[in-house]
Amino acid sequence: MGKIIFVGEATSIEFFKNFGFEIIPATSKEEAKEILDKKNYQDIEVIFITEEIFDSVLFSRFVDNKKIVVIPSLKSNKGKGYKMVERLISKATGMKGE
Repeated sequence: MGKIIFVGEATSIEFFKNFGFEIIPATSKEEAKEILDKKNYQDIEVIFITEEIFDSVLFSRFVDNKKIVVIPSLKSNKGKGYKMVERLISKATGMKGE
């Protein structure tokens, strides 16, 4: 199985490092692309990338091969990212949220 990578603003993705996933903190689309371009494409199974960093043109080689999943960040204005992470934590730990 290949690598699973999370890309985005640090506070939105740092949690996933606890599960052994590679995280790539990035503050811009260009910064994320520059880092990903240095990765061995064949070693990557899937990239989870926050919606603020995602750009379908910059990341076309991953989009075309369905290796990228866009996720909300903790900073999204509706709190979607926080709720998603909360559900993932609950699922992973078997604990129910309040």
